Amino acid sequence: MEMLAVGVLTSTHGLRGELTMRSFSGSVEHLRRLTRAQVRRGGEERTVQIDGIRGDPPHAVVKLVGVDTPEQAAAMRGFEIWVPREKAAPLAGGEYYAVDLCRCSLRAGGTTVGAVRAVVDAGASQMLEVQDPRGKVFLVPFTGHFVGEVDVAAGTIELLEPGIVP
Repeated sequence: MEMLAVGVLTSTHGLRGELTMRSFSGSVEHLRRLTRAQVRRGGEERTVQIDGIRGDPPHAVVKLVGVDTPEQAAAMRGFEIWVPREKAAPLAGGEYYAVDLCRCSLRAGGTTVGAVRAVVDAGASQMLEVQDPRGKVFLVPFTGHFVGEVDVAAGTIELLEPGIVP
């Protein structure tokens, strides 16, 4: 079963062991039905029971079963929340999970110019971090000016502005 990261526990909230969560999708509605999830930080991974999620981003609050004090909650900061793909945020047209983009090659004029290694949040737009065949890394704005057809099934992303490749 493929798992996707959907958010990160960022800070403690109150005196009952609750935590604030930053949702990677900007939504938490799809997460309110969760009763279990995996949490991961570094090489550490565990399954947690979720007692509830309330509020809306950017201040969604998570209560985990067995985390009942601010000190216990503080120990959970920085853990990412991972769920099965089918429980992640539903995608609208033109939206993609970062993990799917990172399985793609970047192509210009039928030639592969690199492989997408990461998707970076750059404020106004997302950036694709791409590594060319020589190992050089460069960024491509994930906007309609620079990126054409995205075909995650075929594993390709069309680069419209090949002049930005180093």
